[in-house]
Amino acid sequence: MQTRACCAVGWITMTGRRYPVVVRPTGRLLSMHVLHDVGLVRSAAPWERQLREAASSPEELNLACMLIDSASGPLDWSRLQDDTPERLTQLIE
Repeated sequence: MQTRACCAVGWITMTGRRYPVVVRPTGRLLSMHVLHDVGLVRSAAPWERQLREAASSPEELNLACMLIDSASGPLDWSRLQDDTPERLTQLIE
């Protein structure tokens, strides 16, 4: 795949549903990306048209940068685990 600069498109079944995927080389590994059905993805254009024109002040931009910097750092992937089974168990109990 790296030599040909290509990727593969296929299907995977997860939780009883089929999803389209793209498999591509990532270094010496293969990465798989789940694609969303076009019927489930909404265009952003209608929302963008509703926005009014406005400019941010230098102070607002500085504050935004400060917030981003304070929240930035190494990503703890363990915080992104699906806790649905535990939450459902707590709800049932």
